[in-house]
Amino acid sequence: MSKEMKVIMENWDKFVIEEVTAGEYLDKIKRDLYIIAAKQAGSDALKTVVSEFGEEIVNASLDALGAVPGIGNVTSALRSLWNAGKIAKKGFEVVKNAKELIQPARKVLQIAAGAYIGHGGNDAEAEKSYLGKLLNIDDPTEEVTDEDHLNRFASLLINDLAKNREVEIDDVDRYAEEKLANYLVNLKAYKKVEPN
Repeated sequence: MSKEMKVIMENWDKFVIEEVTAGEYLDKIKRDLYIIAAKQAGSDALKTVVSEFGEEIVNASLDALGAVPGIGNVTSALRSLWNAGKIAKKGFEVVKNAKELIQPARKVLQIAAGAYIGHGGNDAEAEKSYLGKLLNIDDPTEEVTDEDHLNRFASLLINDLAKNREVEIDDVDRYAEEKLANYLVNLKAYKKVEPN
């Protein structure tokens, strides 16, 4: 085996591009909300999710969505279900498609879209979150796009993710930009748009 081939084989996991579907992305958001609500409900609920998912996933979930503005308001209904003991014994797989998780997931997507799509979006902050990476539009693209188009696009993108669970997201970092380019061309607002 050549040296080059050996290096490739030893580092294969770095070269593999992992595709994810829109549904898997939404389920990840719902899982993170479930975990955050458990933490807010208290130590017993937190212990339950740590035993269900493991400490590493719980900590990653708390980091990923814990800083989203208004997350406490978004998860209040879920937190009350944890406090009432209504979801602790069921587990995430049983409740992941309940309206108590679907509605907050959509709300978090709306909040994130507001934070990452638009002229006020912060590319540096977007790189810190999987939601930011999914929804972020690079600043040069945003600067030449009308803010009203960006706002309408954000709403359509959220609906598209929710309705088309089987759509594959090949490149998370370019997903929103590619969708925005198609949206603008279909509007005939721009003749041809290429994502950065």
